[in-house]
Amino acid sequence: MFHLMHGYLSRHGERVYLDNALFGLEVIYKGIQTEGTFFLFPQRDQTNQTFKYFAFDTIEQKSRFEQLLKIQGVG
Repeated sequence: MFHLMHGYLSRHGERVYLDNALFGLEVIYKGIQTEGTFFLFPQRDQTNQTFKYFAFDTIEQKSRFEQLLKIQGVG
């Protein structure tokens, strides 16, 4: 699993990809940054047996997201 990646975002229709020189990941990202360091939160998709990656601009954003997931009924 990946938790930090430096690269650039590319959008293809509704999908967003975080790319670097070696590989790319499809991510869920709602920020405005297009290039730089992104903090990733991997979440297992039980239905498809895959991982979804949420991308954040700062470690604080990622930490707040993790705290929200701990609230019953939210995560």
